[in-house]
Amino acid sequence: MHPVNTRFVTRWLAAAVLSMMTLTTYGATTPRADDPEYGWDLSELYPSPQDWTLEHDKILAQAGALDKYQDTLGQNATDMLTALRAISATKKESARLSTYASLMGDENVSIGVNQERVQAAQALATAIGEKTAWLRPQILKLGPDKVHAFERHSPELAYRFGFFLEDSLRYASHTLNTEAERVMAAAANVLNQPDIIYSQLSNGELPFPTVTLSGGSVVRLDDAAYIKYRQATNRRRPQEGLRCILGRAQRLPGHVRRHADDAGDGRRI
Repeated sequence: MHPVNTRFVTRWLAAAVLSMMTLTTYGATTPRADDPEYGWDLSELYPSPQDWTLEHDKILAQAGALDKYQDTLGQNATDMLTALRAISATKKESARLSTYASLMGDENVSIGVNQERVQAAQALATAIGEKTAWLRPQILKLGPDKVHAFERHSPELAYRFGFFLEDSLRYASHTLNTEAERVMAAAANVLNQPDIIYSQLSNGELPFPTVTLSGGSVVRLDDAAYIKYRQATNRRRPQEGLRCILGRAQRLPGHVRRHADDAGDGRRI
């Protein structure tokens, strides 16, 4: 069974939602780079990209120290709560950094500095994964009796992290040793690159084709429009749209085109 491509699923769901909105003719739907209507207000996350960078560097330093809790996690309930609090806080801020980076990066994927920020956020998440790869094996090493005893001793531990602890115990048969878990976590940066490169080229370099509908209107055949108009009762229209989409794929470099085919038979184009 192949692992679920969460990035593809997320983007497919987003396209499906967009396809339910009213789609006007091409030209009226083309966003302008300087139009604030088509940009996110990210100031509530970080006032500026410079503030994002400062916070990123701070969290990266915190991530580098997370493995210090490996030797104290199982000493008592208080130490376990301290370790899980620190890991949770670091992951929370990493998710905040990633949200800012990905939303700004999606506004225009051809802006290099924004894509660098996306990559930095992904690298941070990988670093956290490496520095906490010991966590689940260590919980399993303690065993359910000791973990449950800690939870009884610390209501806050049970309330805040009870589900995570129980889930970790349940994953015993699917968890490797610490070294293997760390290697798996470190591989995330490499394994993410084909999808990132494909997405960058597809969304930033290749123009979406246009098709003329039976009523004479011209639409820009992006992902959302293709999902919408492939359901037309006139089967000639979806076939024409598919030919346009696949023709667009042929303009990708060969190795990237093969990745697109593997990812979903052209559906991601």
